[in-house]
Amino acid sequence: SVPMIKAVLKEHCPAAVTYNEYIKRTKTLLHWSYLNDYIKDRSIIDKLQTIPDNKKERIEDKYLEKWELEKLLDAATNKKWNLTIKFLVLSGLRIGELIALQDKDIDQEYIHVYKTYETSVGVVDLPKTETSTRDVYLRPELAECVKEIRSFMRVYTFEKGIRTNLFLCSQSGSWLEYDAFRKYLRIISTKTLNRKITPHALRHTATSLLIADGVPIEVVSRMLGHKNSQITREIYFHITQELQKADNDILKKASLL
Repeated sequence: SVPMIKAVLKEHCPAAVTYNEYIKRTKTLLHWSYLNDYIKDRSIIDKLQTIPDNKKERIEDKYLEKWELEKLLDAATNKKWNLTIKFLVLSGLRIGELIALQDKDIDQEYIHVYKTYETSVGVVDLPKTETSTRDVYLRPELAECVKEIRSFMRVYTFEKGIRTNLFLCSQSGSWLEYDAFRKYLRIISTKTLNRKITPHALRHTATSLLIADGVPIEVVSRMLGHKNSQITREIYFHITQELQKADNDILKKASLL
């Protein structure tokens, strides 16, 4: 029952951020169970709500500046994880979408995103939202990254003696190791940038860099598969305000007469 689930989570997850994370994971598991006919009623999913988290994180802490990304990539000496970081930033895909991605899902022009890997329950499922199903255009730098990953994978699978249809995979040819990547990213970001970076922060980094480069927020939202993202809007307003400040600093030094 809903009260029982809430009571158990509150007992074991007193912090709001932890409670909310486990609520999301529980809903994912229940959603999968409903789709596979293990439960008949999905109303319980809608009744499980997150609770307010009074600990507000600054929006600029949710993504990397360009110089921070460059520093992080320099520190990422593990080739597979280096390419993973680069691909997530250039494509804006969620980590689960990358894990579920098969090589055939990428053609000469687009990355076709239509499924995701739910790390909390270990299954490939439907995308997060209706707008998550999308085609991500292979602009030149992203296409070059895809080419680099495919070249790496040819060597990687040969050396490991594995076969796989996945775009990136584990040492056994199965799903990419999410926990290992998350841990690696946390370690090198703490050491290099003095703050912990999550895989999802790389998606926010894609948002910030595209907006800073002048890409309209509507285009960014479609690329990321967002119907209505508060974080995307917050990043947009923060970046545009920072750009406005930079413009003002330049204008202050202008002398016309």
